[in-house]
Amino acid sequence: MIKLAFEEEQKTRMQHEFTVYAHLAKQKVTGVVTVHGLFNDPDSGTLVLLMDHADQNLGEREKERTGEKIPEQVSTTKEEWYVLTRS
Repeated sequence: MIKLAFEEEQKTRMQHEFTVYAHLAKQKVTGVVTVHGLFNDPDSGTLVLLMDHADQNLGEREKERTGEKIPEQVSTTKEEWYVLTRS
């Protein structure tokens, strides 16, 4: 999967996303998509986040966890919360 960021606000959010993925991987949190890198195209200035394709999006995961047909929000597991609050 490839994500692209063109505007500065998008690039800032994508850099943060990459940092979060790297932190989760370092903490060996299971179930997190593998990220291969964050790249900058020098010609266009586009920022590119390259990662494995995740079989399930967060909404689908939340449906399985809660049984809600249309979840209003996504929740985290205790393990995910612990790791995210330590970053």
